[in-house]
Amino acid sequence: MLHFKRDKKRVGLILSILYRFFKLGIWGKKQKMKLLLDLEWMFNRMSLEQAYELYSLKENPMKKESLKFLLPKIDSSFKVLDLGCKRGELAFEVSKVAKEVVGVDHNASSISDARKMHQDENLSFVNDDAIHFLEEKDHQFDLLIMSHILEHIDDPSDLLKRFKKYFKYIFVEIPDFHANYLNLFRKDAGVELLYTDRDHIWEFDREGIQKIFEKEGLDVVHSEFRFGVQKYFLKLR
Repeated sequence: MLHFKRDKKRVGLILSILYRFFKLGIWGKKQKMKLLLDLEWMFNRMSLEQAYELYSLKENPMKKESLKFLLPKIDSSFKVLDLGCKRGELAFEVSKVAKEVVGVDHNASSISDARKMHQDENLSFVNDDAIHFLEEKDHQFDLLIMSHILEHIDDPSDLLKRFKKYFKYIFVEIPDFHANYLNLFRKDAGVELLYTDRDHIWEFDREGIQKIFEKEGLDVVHSEFRFGVQKYFLKLR
């Protein structure tokens, strides 16, 4: 909770200039709205990218909230697979509470970095397609971590279907389309910048992703909607 004095400082010169600029009447109301929505998207994106430069995983407020949600739900007996682990930061944090953690990524450079940066007896990293890795030796795990994976996949439902037989639980974190009410204006105005990342194929609203979980026989045990993301801890029915 934040409390402010009623008498506040003026925002500054840039905002004053922008207000005057938009009062010139160069554009119509809808054109003006589209431009402002595009600018908001651009500056929001740049701010997020800068945050990743400034903060480590443990220091980033958004990532700290993800760990706060996920870690208490992991039993010390769990074997965990982190799908698309990149450089292994999340897998390393999970390895502190789980029995065994395997990070899988198709990017050889990321796996090489992960192995150099994070080493522990119960932590390993594999450069492979995750399904091939699971099928090769019929691996069984307790928990699958899918942090910012589904929004990049052509068929999220099919991916969940292929993976679920190897796990008891699945953790999913994805961007939340409903986190910003301006997205509703973007959709209504027909602006192109409706995605949170240019590699995203999907931008999920809460109802849409939960329909996919229901279809694939995954029950939501815990969920949270904060800081622009949806977090789900799912159990196979």
